[in-house]
Amino acid sequence: MEFLNKIELVGLVHQVKPITLETVKMVKFTMATNYAYRNKQGLPVVETTWHTILVQDTEKLPASNKLEKDAVVKVTGRIHTSTYTDQYGCSRFNTEIIANALEVLDKDTDLEYQM
Repeated sequence: MEFLNKIELVGLVHQVKPITLETVKMVKFTMATNYAYRNKQGLPVVETTWHTILVQDTEKLPASNKLEKDAVVKVTGRIHTSTYTDQYGCSRFNTEIIANALEVLDKDTDLEYQM
């Protein structure tokens, strides 16, 4: 059996932070995705989930240079988790998406919800 660590997300960009480490340019950004469903009373509910996305080499993904707040993007990548201890001695858990494909979609793209 083959195990696969792959995720595809389509959502709205919120915050974009360029990062430079020596000669490698990276971009870290947050994006929001929504999940829509109907509750027991039949009323529509939309849950928003925030994701942290890391583009490790902007030269390989030139679309990362077009990122701006409220852009609609499609990200394909893998989930990466890590743990660390903060300054107060508390163990922290971090999850981010390492992007290997990035597409900036037309702002008029309709993000449909299936309920």
